[in-house]
Amino acid sequence: MIFDASSVYILVKNNDLKGLKNSRTLDLAFYEIGNAIIQEHRIGIIDQKTSNVLLEVLQNLVAIMDVAKSQELEANKVFEIARKLRLTFYDASYLSLTQDSGEVMVTEDHDLAAAARKVGIAVYSTVNYRSSGM
Repeated sequence: MIFDASSVYILVKNNDLKGLKNSRTLDLAFYEIGNAIIQEHRIGIIDQKTSNVLLEVLQNLVAIMDVAKSQELEANKVFEIARKLRLTFYDASYLSLTQDSGEVMVTEDHDLAAAARKVGIAVYSTVNYRSSGM
């Protein structure tokens, strides 16, 4: 399974690290999740102690799941996916990784999920992938 940053962050916040075993994400998830942590801290959703715990998990993400390097992707392919499906380059990167791997995608992003389905990729959210037995 390929997880985008939105789904990784949900599972990390819910302390469901087992859900991330035997899965992949992109290295850019580090930055996206780090940004979510700082944003949630700034607006008071999470406190400093929680931020520190989340950052520790983020720091050790490679020990939990396989983290693909964005250099493994073809920039032209990612660009074309983004252009054709009207996605951000970030989201198109996850879609490209998923297409190349032939795996399913786990995302909370409705636009990304819709685009993935449009190109024939099976998509789950963190809620329904666990109940599907995956």
